[in-house]
Amino acid sequence: MIDSVESGRLEALPQDPALASKAPRLKKSDGLIDWTRPAVAVKNHVRAMVPWPGTYTFWHRQGGQPVRLIVGPVTAVDYSGPAAEPGTVLEADRQRLVVAAGEGAVRLQVVQPAGRRPMDIEQFLRGNRVRPGDRFGPQ
Repeated sequence: MIDSVESGRLEALPQDPALASKAPRLKKSDGLIDWTRPAVAVKNHVRAMVPWPGTYTFWHRQGGQPVRLIVGPVTAVDYSGPAAEPGTVLEADRQRLVVAAGEGAVRLQVVQPAGRRPMDIEQFLRGNRVRPGDRFGPQ
């Protein structure tokens, strides 16, 4: 097919308007991350929601109020440690924040706490005490 495009032999076919359908309008709530989905699906969801509506989750700190976090780029990672509920923080050290997904895990790279500027995960972890066992999820 690509060869046909390059050689100019490919013919364009008009779309049948009777078979066309419109995608639903995105709402802000469509940006809420569903941690029960596989890690690759979470990564693709974050990519798909840029620039609007963006993706977000709530950080449920142990003994604290939930904090809304806008989530920037993430990476799907293999995780071979003990099983954990989706949305559970698996690793939180100076440079990494890894959260369990439905299958696999997701490494957060950039977050933005409510009312603050976006920051890479290292900056966020310097000023916020995220611990393994903390939860991410809906409010």
